[in-house]
Amino acid sequence: MDSIFDFILNILKKTVMPFTVSIIFLTIFGYFFGDDMAQISPLSTGSAISYITIFQLLSLSIFIGFINTLFDSTYFLRKILFLYKNILRIIIIVFITIIYIVLFDWFPLNNILAWIGFIIAFGICLILSLSISLYITHKQDQEYQVLLKHYQKKKTQKRN
Repeated sequence: MDSIFDFILNILKKTVMPFTVSIIFLTIFGYFFGDDMAQISPLSTGSAISYITIFQLLSLSIFIGFINTLFDSTYFLRKILFLYKNILRIIIIVFITIIYIVLFDWFPLNNILAWIGFIIAFGICLILSLSISLYITHKQDQEYQVLLKHYQKKKTQKRN
């Protein structure tokens, strides 16, 4: 039972970040381009974000949280290279996001500028999240190296 609870808790933890980032990005874009956005996309009314948009972003974030939890699990795709696992994760997230764009008509499918904006925004978020992940991994690795040195030092002292 603990593992199911932990799995659900991890999904919730990994839902918060994409949801928060999407709301922040939408708010920033809405602030600067709100009136123009309202003419193209139902994501913004020009002066506010609608409740339906918030629920759509929340459901997309839940999917992303589920995918990230699944891919971060040690039991899922064990024998696949870490790089390929992350590439597959990104492809699935992009695919689901495109489904949301089409399903909820977030912007006209034939509007090339909207797609360019989507690619740029997605790319920025991807680069930021990868940078943060790499930084955290690097810091954790440094901590583990210090702990390993202390452990090895204690182990050699016990032998002597």
